[in-house]
Amino acid sequence: MTESACRPGLRETSCSASRLVMPGKFRDLARLPLCLKRCYSSELLLKELPRIALSTNAHVVLDEQMGFYEAVTRRKRPERCMATIGPPFSEGELYVRGDDKQQFNTFLNWTAQHGQSAHADLIGLHGGNFCLSTDVKPQPDGRWSDYVQTVFKPFGIRASATVNFPVPFRKGARLGLYYAFFGSEEDVASRFEFDFISLPFAIVWLFRFGVIDEDTMRHWLFLLVGLSPGNLFMIRELLAAPRYHAQLLPGRTGLPKRSVEGHFLQFSEILNEKFPKDAHAGGKGSILFDIAHHYGFLSFTGRPHFDGN
Repeated sequence: MTESACRPGLRETSCSASRLVMPGKFRDLARLPLCLKRCYSSELLLKELPRIALSTNAHVVLDEQMGFYEAVTRRKRPERCMATIGPPFSEGELYVRGDDKQQFNTFLNWTAQHGQSAHADLIGLHGGNFCLSTDVKPQPDGRWSDYVQTVFKPFGIRASATVNFPVPFRKGARLGLYYAFFGSEEDVASRFEFDFISLPFAIVWLFRFGVIDEDTMRHWLFLLVGLSPGNLFMIRELLAAPRYHAQLLPGRTGLPKRSVEGHFLQFSEILNEKFPKDAHAGGKGSILFDIAHHYGFLSFTGRPHFDGN
C-alpha cells in the first residue's frame, strides 16, 4: 500500500519529519502537512483498503496500517501495532503481531495490580480521540513512572498512541487501536494526525471484527473520499452538537461564522459529486440534514478534542 495507495496523490507534496506543534484549536488543523490532507484518495479508500480488509491474514492489516502511517506522515514506521475489541482496556478479541502480545499481557498485569494508568484515564476522558503517552504528565505518587518502567522500557518503547472508539451496535464495547514507537518521542505524529489517518483503518477493523458487513464498510469508506482534516473534524463537531445546531459551531470550533459556512459549501460540493441531484426535482435541501444523514455513522468517533474543550 505504501507505494500504490499513497503516492498517486502525494508525489508533488512534501512533509516535514520534524515535530509539529500540537494543534490547540480547530484553526490549527490548517497547519497539518499537505500530504496528510490528501491521503483520503479514492485509490486508497475504494481499492486498496477493501482489498486489505478482505485478506485472510489479519497481520496484513496491521502491517499495512503501519506502512500507511509511515507513507503519509514521512515519519519513522511504528514498531508495534495492535487492534482489539471488547470492554475498555481488556484483551477482548485481540490482533497483534508475534511476540507483541507479551507487552499487552504486561499492560494487563500492571492494570490488574495498580488500576488504570494515567494514559488510560486520558483515553477514557477523550473517547474517540487518539491520546499520546507523551501527553501524560508525571504523577506525584510515581504511578506513571512505574508504568513506564514496567510496561514500556522492558520492550524498548519510548512513546505510544492509543484510541478507544465506542463500537456501533455493541453497548459497552470499545474498538482499541494502538501504535508503539522505539525511537525519539519528537518524531511521533500529533494526535490529530493519528485521528485522521487511522479512521479508515478503524472502519476496516469494524468489518474484520464483524460489527459491520462488507457493503457497509465500502460505503463508509466511499463517504470519506475527498475529506480534509478540517472537513472531518467539522462533521464530528456537528454530530456532537445538540440537535445539529449550526449556530453552535463557531463557538465550538473557534472559527468565524464565515469560515464555518465555507466548510458547509465544501460539504455541499463533496456530496453533490458523490450523490448528483436531479436539477428538475425542485425543493430545497438542508446541508445540515444531508451531513447528518450521510455521515451519521461518524458519531462513534465522538467529539474532536482540542486543548480547553
